[in-house]
Amino acid sequence: MNGYKPSYRVMAGGKVYEAHSNPNAKKLGDLWDIDGKIAKVSLESGMDGSPIGDFTPAASAVFARDLPQLKLVGFDTIYKDNKPEYGIFLRVHLQDGTSFRMVFYEKANAFTAGAYGTEAMKSVIVGERTRIKKAAGLM
Repeated sequence: MNGYKPSYRVMAGGKVYEAHSNPNAKKLGDLWDIDGKIAKVSLESGMDGSPIGDFTPAASAVFARDLPQLKLVGFDTIYKDNKPEYGIFLRVHLQDGTSFRMVFYEKANAFTAGAYGTEAMKSVIVGERTRIKKAAGLM
């Protein structure tokens, strides 16, 4: 797919395919070719996937800065080392207009992609979720 490493994204038959694992990847940015390509982050309903609201540009910038740098430990490690909890559903919007969904676990400070978040990311995600849900009348 134009503008992305083929180890991350390819297009075939009019569909986009993204890597979910790579034995050579040490950090999330090695797995996903998204460094410098995140336009914004938004909050989605965990019930039906509907959009609830967008992070502020400053909050999206913190997320975009830290996400590619996260060390990959694998989903199995996240699952094994943490108690089950309800996730916060996020949509990461890329500059080319495409997006993907990811889930963040607040207590574990971890993503289903198999990486632990930074404290700055956790603060941004939790704060933005509260702000967006209040604005939407959901709190």
